[in-house]
Amino acid sequence: SGISDLAEAIRKHGQIVPIMVRPLPDQPDRYQIIYGRRRLAAIRSLGDVPTIKAIVRQFKDEDAIIAQGQENNLRLDPSYIEKALFARSLQAQNFDITTISEALNIDRYSVSKFIKAAEDAGDDIIGLIGPAHDIGRRPWRELGDLVLATGFDSVDIVAKTVENLPDSNDRFRAALD
Repeated sequence: SGISDLAEAIRKHGQIVPIMVRPLPDQPDRYQIIYGRRRLAAIRSLGDVPTIKAIVRQFKDEDAIIAQGQENNLRLDPSYIEKALFARSLQAQNFDITTISEALNIDRYSVSKFIKAAEDAGDDIIGLIGPAHDIGRRPWRELGDLVLATGFDSVDIVAKTVENLPDSNDRFRAALD
């Protein structure tokens, strides 16, 4: 897996890239990870690690979200639907459109398209399909329209259709068919 590969690289070469954290305002000795969660998990999986390299910065909530989103976009190459879920999550946390667009490095108009795609397809369907890295906005939009038209039955239909498909791109295509 990705974490075990990262852990092995850190075991061999040490932690080269620090994580970034911010102090929690109500708990000065505790920190919130801005980015580096996978690195932290990999380091912790190695066992007895005395220190973890981290950059500590003061961030307002909006700035922390923007830094986190931009770092994830650069490092993880998230799929369309992963970005859509992130945008919807930020909206649910009451971040404004400007903050969401800066976090995802997209224009404000695209933010609503991302959010609508995640809402229309629904968490259950997205969970059954997975990240589907090869699938862009239009196919997700088409699937969302089908889910809205089909209603509650769509989750059962997709679950049965994709149950034996290991690849998320294949699961998406089967669900759309």
